[in-house]
Amino acid sequence: MQSPEALAQGAVFVPYDPKLPPDGQWNNIILDPRADWPVHGPHGPPSYWSPYGQIPFAFFPGPMGQPRAFSGPPNPFHPPPPPLPPSHVLPASNVCIPQPFPAFFRGGNPPSLPPIPNTGTYSSLPSPVQYSYGPSINPPLPPPPMLAEKYPPVRRDSSSSPSQASSKSRSRGNNKASRKLPRLPSGPRSKLLHDFRTKVDAGAWQLGDVKDHVVEFCKDQYGSRFVQDAIETATDAERDMVFGEIISEDVGMMSKEVFGNYVVQRVLEYGTDAQREIIHGELLDQIHELALHIYGCRVVQKLLDVLPTEQQVEIVRELEPHVSACVQDAHGNHVIQKILEAVPSRHLDFVNAFRGRVIEFARHTYGCRVVQRCLQHLPPSQSQPLLDEFMAHAFDMITDEFGNYVIQYILEYGPEEEKGVILSMLQGWILQFSRHKHASNVCEMAIVHSPPHIRHRLIDEILVMAHGFPIGVWQMIHDPYGNYVLQRAMVQAVGYQQHFLMSIVAQQIPMAWGSDANPQERKYFTASTSDSQHDA
Repeated sequence: MQSPEALAQGAVFVPYDPKLPPDGQWNNIILDPRADWPVHGPHGPPSYWSPYGQIPFAFFPGPMGQPRAFSGPPNPFHPPPPPLPPSHVLPASNVCIPQPFPAFFRGGNPPSLPPIPNTGTYSSLPSPVQYSYGPSINPPLPPPPMLAEKYPPVRRDSSSSPSQASSKSRSRGNNKASRKLPRLPSGPRSKLLHDFRTKVDAGAWQLGDVKDHVVEFCKDQYGSRFVQDAIETATDAERDMVFGEIISEDVGMMSKEVFGNYVVQRVLEYGTDAQREIIHGELLDQIHELALHIYGCRVVQKLLDVLPTEQQVEIVRELEPHVSACVQDAHGNHVIQKILEAVPSRHLDFVNAFRGRVIEFARHTYGCRVVQRCLQHLPPSQSQPLLDEFMAHAFDMITDEFGNYVIQYILEYGPEEEKGVILSMLQGWILQFSRHKHASNVCEMAIVHSPPHIRHRLIDEILVMAHGFPIGVWQMIHDPYGNYVLQRAMVQAVGYQQHFLMSIVAQQIPMAWGSDANPQERKYFTASTSDSQHDA
């Protein structure tokens, strides 16, 4: 091997002892396996102790015999380690990569080196390991750890083989009772539920087989699915049994279960009027809490779907003091939307409290949905005051992150008068709004749902020319939002306007992307072009 000077040209090297190994004997360097604490950061390049001093790591050959390069300030010196016994001397042509220190020796320069390994003081330190960097020799990998089996294997039913089970599944088509691999248990479970989860084919199970275990099954992923499916075809006696066991527990807590809430909904759907009234009475005092819960809000919505008007009104009265909190809640807003949809409007006096806060709700990520449902389901006597308040700020709402959805709803379903006002606001601003992240959605909706003469004016703004150059089309082609509006205009345009627009786009695409245009970038305009030509 070459000398260290030849191996680390340009490296910073100041030996602790000026005596370096002569040429030809560099392979006989003895490394201390305790000294594998390379100095990092401001202390300089990594180095190792040897009888010749503190040798930088760059002096030792890397893979394929190449020297390791580094740069940095010289390493501060430390007292040399104690002499090594003869057993640590390595034969020639081998390089010993020292083993790392334990965790308590890392994180800086230790005050002193630990004792030699295998002396009794640190008997747990690993012994030196020799690695040879050859063209096709890699350090051996340790064997994989032996993991203890945490759960016993799944026991399958000996009466049916896997092939028989699969043939049954194919013969039944979409078999809802086919079993998946059971999930790891999250707690103690009864033997009955364990048998149900570990059976290959549970198609023969009936609701009567899980008597006195319905609540446990409802809280389990696969047990809940079984109970839901079984209720649809169960007899009245079996449904009464399920209802009795659920109502004997805390039905409010069951409504908050990730799997149990589906069973409560199924009982409300297929149960009798008397059973629904009992569940309504149990949950009435918890309606506000359930309405704000991720799973409980679904049970409240199902109650509003199946209960008669008198009991729906009781739920509305319980939520009236908390309507504003529900409107702006990720789960409560769905309950308010269901109330607006299912409860007769004469009982919805709480919408009067929305006056003065319409813009606040329209700018909210969840409140904008409630505003749209108010305009959809309320009669004009209740919705018109809210709409008038919104239209006073309609121009600002066009560019709002969430208010633009209310504008889009008005353009699609709103009264003609308000729709005309919004379309008049867009005229003269179509190029600016088309290149806005949120307003571009409004422009697309306006082009689709506007009357033909208004659509013609909007597309004419896109075809604006500056000194004979189609500046509008050019801007929209290059814009990440405007290009979608341009595609919509290409599809909705008719007659000479469509041919004129198509010819301009066909000329500008090669100029925009050149001869090396990405086909993925072109496909939208190509598809729009072909659709427009086909419609023409």
